[in-house]
Parts: sequence; structure tokens; C-alpha cells
Amino acid sequence: MSHHEPTYLPHEHEEPDPWHQHTPEEGLPQEEHAAHANTRVLLGVFIFMVVFLVVSVTVTVIYFNRHIIHLRQANLETTELAAQQLEYQSRSFNDLEQYAWQDPQEGIVRIPVSKAMEKVVQRYQQQQEGTPGDG
Repeated sequence: MSHHEPTYLPHEHEEPDPWHQHTPEEGLPQEEHAAHANTRVLLGVFIFMVVFLVVSVTVTVIYFNRHIIHLRQANLETTELAAQQLEYQSRSFNDLEQYAWQDPQEGIVRIPVSKAMEKVVQRYQQQQEGTPGDG
């Protein structure tokens, strides 16, 4: 490895543009923005934000709890769920006892459960007797 002396580029100073040049008519330069922070105002804003956050969270939790309690009361202390379940059960039993298309494109038909059970029993009886079933 060779050792080289470090080289530095010369620093070139640019002439300031007109915005950086001030005239005596402008008066003294302005003070730096936010150079001096008012700690009392910052503390007040911080306290306000914390209080606002605590109040917002508390109100949200109270609202949520009351809403959930209301829903639980409506579902548990009434017959609303039972009525929904009975309606679903009634529709399901009606579907089991009616003829309907299961898949019209494939030609699959749904038959009542009682008829299906009779066909299964007949098929097993025919298999035991040794006669071919009707499918």
C-alpha cells in the first residue's frame, strides 16, 4: 500500500446574495425565532393536551361500556335472540321438508328428508335381498 499525503480542496467563499445583505435603513437584525422559549406557556399547553387526552379517553371508555351494556341487555334480557333462533330453525326445517333445486345447472334436486330416508332404507333392503337398486 502506498501512503499518500492527504489533500484538501480549497474552500471557496461565495459572495452573499442580495437577500443576505442588509442596509443600515433596515435597523438592527431581528432576533432569532424561538431563541427564548416561554416555559410557562409550554407547560400550560402540555397540561392542556394531557387533560384533553385523559378526558377524551375517559369519555370514549364510558360511552363504549354503556353501549355494550345496552347491547347485552337487549340480547340477554329479552327474547330477541330466541326469536332470531326460532325463525332460523323454522326456515331450516321447512327447507328440509320441501322439494327444491340444489343446483339447476347440474340437475341436482333437493328432496324432503323423510323421502330421502325412505329411499336409503329401500336401497339397503334391496342390497340385502340381492336385487339391484334403482339408484
